[in-house]
Amino acid sequence: MPYVAPFAAFLVFIGLAQWLPVSPDLLYPLRVAVVGAVLAVFSRHLISFRAGTWAGSLLIGVAVFVLWVAPDVLWPAYRGHWLFDNSVVGSAESSVPHSVKHDLGFVALRIVSSVGLVPVLEELFWRGWLMRWLVHHDFQAVPLGTYTRYSFWVTAALFAAEHGSY
Repeated sequence: MPYVAPFAAFLVFIGLAQWLPVSPDLLYPLRVAVVGAVLAVFSRHLISFRAGTWAGSLLIGVAVFVLWVAPDVLWPAYRGHWLFDNSVVGSAESSVPHSVKHDLGFVALRIVSSVGLVPVLEELFWRGWLMRWLVHHDFQAVPLGTYTRYSFWVTAALFAAEHGSY
């Protein structure tokens, strides 16, 4: 439960957003609150925000930000390339309606969610549970960081599929 429940709650809200005629500015704060609560209740004993090396952590954070944001700034049309826009992976389109893109409260909540919730719940699910479960069904007996080609590539393929054209 501590590894899967936050990710499952997150997916439930993604699904609800597709079916419920509720405005994102109402549903999104509820999603952040519920997923944050599930993370706090089920997984708090697994999470540590202590960085072993602050400088290294900051450098990696800056590098990831540059790799994630730089292509959009330097080559704005690259997501229109057939590799990122096709019938298999879909199109790189924002899930945020235009009506809330300039709402500072919504943007702040989106940043908090993108920085504080999503990476934590994804790491718990993909690397904390699935990758180890693919090594052995008694995943807790498998040390974190255990690597097999099979577990790595299956997890990487599913993670990529989850993110589609992104």
